[in-house]
Amino acid sequence: MANPPAWSNVQVRLSFNGADASTTITDLSDAARGFTVIGNAQLDTSIKKYGSAALLLDGTGDSIRCESITTLVLSGDFTAEAWAYFVDATPATFECVFKAADGIGFSNISVLRNTSGNLLLFMNGGTRITSGSAVSNGAWHHVAVERIGSTVKLYVDGVSQGTYTSSSTYD
Repeated sequence: MANPPAWSNVQVRLSFNGADASTTITDLSDAARGFTVIGNAQLDTSIKKYGSAALLLDGTGDSIRCESITTLVLSGDFTAEAWAYFVDATPATFECVFKAADGIGFSNISVLRNTSGNLLLFMNGGTRITSGSAVSNGAWHHVAVERIGSTVKLYVDGVSQGTYTSSSTYD
């Protein structure tokens, strides 16, 4: 089956398929970027949304990092999305769902889960949107950030949580 016409616009696509405890992360986009695991991040086959596995992060310094995205620039319209499964109803510290940063941390956009269990959009140095309620643990949640024009929206399970106006570039 051929990829859809917009496929060439996809910059990173991670399915996290693989064997249990594997640390190999494969980018399925045309760019085929390399990813490095940090801490004890690994694939886990016991709780998964699609395919054979999901990325397991235990909340203690685990993440994955792509060092080869020098050409990825979030300017103009964009969408970033992920499926997230939370274990703790109220985490002890903030949990990062995804983040795009310049490597120095000055210019970033991230979706975080706070200690009350709410999701929040952090952009331009501050919290810009907070979900109306905590996301439940023990279930998969679709999380997306979309910008069309200068209107940014945070979605949780397909429901807009609010808007923010920004035309900043994140590279």
